[in-house]
Amino acid sequence: MDHICTSEQIRFWAGSNLQHAIAGLNRCFAAKMLTRCSMSKKRQRREFTDEFKNDAVKLVTEQGYSCSEVATRLGLHHTNVSRWVRQARNQIENKAIPGSSQDLEAEVKRLRKENKRLLMEREILKKAAAFFANESK
Repeated sequence: MDHICTSEQIRFWAGSNLQHAIAGLNRCFAAKMLTRCSMSKKRQRREFTDEFKNDAVKLVTEQGYSCSEVATRLGLHHTNVSRWVRQARNQIENKAIPGSSQDLEAEVKRLRKENKRLLMEREILKKAAAFFANESK
């Protein structure tokens, strides 16, 4: 449904040129007024379910169709399908990398604990070696 300008909006946009805008003498200005009034209406974004996106990605990755071909068949723009495929590949790569941040933090914590234990054992062995060396003299 198109938005119709009210007389107040016409007066606001026309200013002192109200007579010319209404009479149609300044058609360019009248077109601008109507464009401004109709542009206030926001465009609805289409939302797609995750299942739909996954099915589109599978057509590209498993079936071998191109992104443009899948987009055309599904009535979408090719950039949508390309973005979904790229996001899916990034997710797979992130899962494939064994060193996620939580894994790395746990590994660092374990290694620090082990390092502390080994340093303590080394100090004990040094003291024991010094003790037995003094006792044998």
